[in-house]
Amino acid sequence: MLQLRPTLAVCAALTLALSCRAIAGSLIANAPSGGVTHGATPVPRPTPKPTPKPPPIPAPSHVRPVQSKQDCASALSLMAVLCDANVKAGVLQLVWRDSATKLDGYKIYRAERGHRNLIQTLSNGPSPKYAAIKKPSGGYKNACYSVTAYLGRRESASAQYCVAAGATASTETFAPAHVRSYVTISNPGLYDPNNNNGQLPLSTLLSWLKSSGFDTLLPAQLNSGQAASINGTGYVGYQSGYVSEPNPSNGEFYTGTNHGFVRINSRAAYDFNLGKLSNHPIYSATLTLDVSQSMRDNATHNRFVISDYSCADRYLLGRDFWWSQNGPLSNVSPGAPISSQKGPVVTVDVTKTVADWAGGLPSYGFILSNALADVKGAQPGYPDLACFTKYYREQLQVVHF
Repeated sequence: MLQLRPTLAVCAALTLALSCRAIAGSLIANAPSGGVTHGATPVPRPTPKPTPKPPPIPAPSHVRPVQSKQDCASALSLMAVLCDANVKAGVLQLVWRDSATKLDGYKIYRAERGHRNLIQTLSNGPSPKYAAIKKPSGGYKNACYSVTAYLGRRESASAQYCVAAGATASTETFAPAHVRSYVTISNPGLYDPNNNNGQLPLSTLLSWLKSSGFDTLLPAQLNSGQAASINGTGYVGYQSGYVSEPNPSNGEFYTGTNHGFVRINSRAAYDFNLGKLSNHPIYSATLTLDVSQSMRDNATHNRFVISDYSCADRYLLGRDFWWSQNGPLSNVSPGAPISSQKGPVVTVDVTKTVADWAGGLPSYGFILSNALADVKGAQPGYPDLACFTKYYREQLQVVHF
């Protein structure tokens, strides 16, 4: 074994020399003729391209408070009733615009003492663009709110709104400053062919109608048979009665029968002092009428019965200072129909009219009327006909910004 080690060493050295010689020969063979031999340079690796940054998320814009029923409908569509309830409760509700095509939602911040605090995260996508802001303990006064859009961990710049007067709604209830009715009585009288002048007094006709209930609601001012201007109480409607009585047979010669027809017509006017609403946006205005009693004819049209039905079927608009006069309530401009007449409490939407008044149009109040009562010279469809209402309490409730 000791004799073999030198031999192995010699062989290893010889093998290495032969390998180097072979590599050198290969390089010489591959070199260009007449040129200089160089070592091989490795191919450079390509530099990786940087990942492009996504475009910024567009920021919301035009942040403002809800100010109308149209805002509620646009923001929440079929759920506008929630927006309506929040308006009437004085809750601040913000709406905004957004041009983003893809979002996860919005974030709402409130600025407090130099810091921006997250108060809501909305995961409702780009629509609706709406947020109801819970009223803080100190109220909304002078608070500033900002809205951002977000997608994943990315968030847009913010759009800000600082609360100003009129951002939330207030509710005012007004009692009428003036109330007046004008009641007319159309009395052809009681015809008596055997009376010298052919007429008997109204009192005789009313006494014969008394058993039918005709005079239950008639104001006392009509007893004289003249039209009456009545302050403080609203009467609206139409009431008619017809009687026919045979002449008594007491041995004298009579021809024909006693008969007569009487009709009552009335309008009522209500004026409200709405000066404090000047230039305020009006969200809603509701006129409320409380029915004291109504007189209506029964199914067989031979008797008048009491109910809580409201006979006012439309409102007109006054055009003069009727409360300082005592004549007919006839100087009017068109108003609108009253759709609900089921009492004892009737509500009438008068939002557009009150908004017009708040915007500067002259206000002379509402004139309540009845279509049948307004027909000139109308004769009753039945021997007896009535829809005549006495009101006893009225008010106007306005929600405004």
